[in-house]
Amino acid sequence: MVELGHTPAMSPGNIAPRIARRKRRQLPLLWVATFGVMALLLTIVAVFSWQAYRAIQNALMSASDDTTNYIREMIIEKARRILLPEQIDEPDIAAVIAIQPRGA
Repeated sequence: MVELGHTPAMSPGNIAPRIARRKRRQLPLLWVATFGVMALLLTIVAVFSWQAYRAIQNALMSASDDTTNYIREMIIEKARRILLPEQIDEPDIAAVIAIQPRGA
């Protein structure tokens, strides 16, 4: 006769062999070390790439700023030569036209 609540598959004698048969699958230490090294290498490459990107961006911004200042000064000088008469002396030019560069 079978007791209520216990099926033959669930009897205490049948549970222990099932647990013993189920082994946890473990990763070999070599694989864990490989994944760790790869993660570190990818992190280092990402950090160096980001720093290189920022350095190039700063260099381009500096170069464009220098170029913009040079072009602005050149345009101001050409405008002064076109707009001012030639007979005015250098000290009087500042009195006739007061074009100051930004930041001055």
